[in-house]
Amino acid sequence: MSLMKKRIKETMAKPLIGTSLQDMVKGLRSNAGNEQAFINQTIADIKKDIVTSDMKRKAICIQKLTYLEMLGQETNWSGFHIIELSAKQSFWMKRVAYLAAQICLHESDDVFEILTIYHYSYFILFKLHYSH
Repeated sequence: MSLMKKRIKETMAKPLIGTSLQDMVKGLRSNAGNEQAFINQTIADIKKDIVTSDMKRKAICIQKLTYLEMLGQETNWSGFHIIELSAKQSFWMKRVAYLAAQICLHESDDVFEILTIYHYSYFILFKLHYSH
């Protein structure tokens, strides 16, 4: 019985719109006459999925949000998640976060200042640590 519950939880924990950015793009292209409804549902699914503690899933959500921002959707609500991802040690996660910060965040956003302060202090500490 516990194995059955575990499988149900794993199924429920999976994102509703697929597992990758490519799946989302395919879904968007297959809904040719109904794009806005698909985008609205996708954003709702991402908002549910981005609060996970699994950073790989969070990175995929941020990739999807970056694409949606390039399509003209408003995604500035995701700023804190972008900063959280940029603090990880994994290079590909940092790359996703920096691209998303460049595209999704604006200079007037409060989170943009946090990102700047965090990374400025990080690079100072990095330089001090490795300069000796």
